[in-house]
Amino acid sequence: MRTEDLVLCACARQAFGHRHRETVEALVRSAAGAFDWEGLAATAERHGVAPIVGHNLRRCAVEVRAAVAGALERALFENALIKAQEDLRLAAGIARLREVGFQVLLLKGLALDRLVYSEPWVTTSRDADLLLRPEPGRKLAEDEREVRRALYRSGVECDLLRHHDLDMNGVLPVRFDRIWSAARPILFQGSAGLGPKLL
Repeated sequence: MRTEDLVLCACARQAFGHRHRETVEALVRSAAGAFDWEGLAATAERHGVAPIVGHNLRRCAVEVRAAVAGALERALFENALIKAQEDLRLAAGIARLREVGFQVLLLKGLALDRLVYSEPWVTTSRDADLLLRPEPGRKLAEDEREVRRALYRSGVECDLLRHHDLDMNGVLPVRFDRIWSAARPILFQGSAGLGPKLL
């Protein structure tokens, strides 16, 4: 593995601690001025980790080429803007789902961003997943299917009663009733939703 690849692997992580900083600094020093910053940035961009790699590199005592540092910083700001725009669109979708009679549970990247990551703007999840179930004691509105279809067309996976990513299309015996019973209320851009209980 190239030195640049080792640095990329060390920087592409949420839990970037003192040991990782020391590793990155030692690897860059070992390249003796021949470190391929442009190659590292291109690989990070190609794999969707440029925001977190740039963020963690800034925490190291290494001299990143100015053009590369600027490109990584732009990737971070662009990612934060994209996430903010997607959040607004998704919040409107969640509000609409609630209007037609669904309870909404945030899954995967959405739940991680709200409940786990201290700096969610550095992650580049482009996958919005929701689990839906009818609000107890309430009849679904006539246009509920169209609301779900519209969200699917916009890239939001909102599955009813089960989610194909969690049970691998029925392969895994997932107890969705237990997930719902352990869920807790959260606000998503002002829209009420539920988040999973985290172990």
